[in-house]
Amino acid sequence: MRLHILWIGKTKTPAARDWPADYQRRIGRWAQLETTELSERQGEAELLRRAAPGRLWLLDPAGEAWDSLEFSRRLERAFAQQDRTLYFGLGPAAGFSPAARAAAAARISLSPMTFSHELARVMLFEQIYRALALLHHHPYPR
Repeated sequence: MRLHILWIGKTKTPAARDWPADYQRRIGRWAQLETTELSERQGEAELLRRAAPGRLWLLDPAGEAWDSLEFSRRLERAFAQQDRTLYFGLGPAAGFSPAARAAAAARISLSPMTFSHELARVMLFEQIYRALALLHHHPYPR
């Protein structure tokens, strides 16, 4: 299982590096995880260039709201279909363009509330770890 998280925008807070790094280490038990920070200038174009068509899940406030169990089921189905990388995109402050939304296989809303991109990133890492723990019957989600 290979995952690649790409986010647009600079990481400003040191803690915003620490928590994802801890989850990345934990996720490493079950999946290969790569991360890429993209500049605001290159951002979306580079995200779309790297992400394979049909394998991109965008974090988007207008996306579907999945609970943790549904997220894990969808992650499992995505990897049962093909052995390729699944890409997650965290967007620019103004949101994704219609072209990016059209290229996405899924659009996921973490909450109806708005969060900073740094906090949303930590939440995504945690949900990926939780989903993989559920799939591997690890006690973490209990």
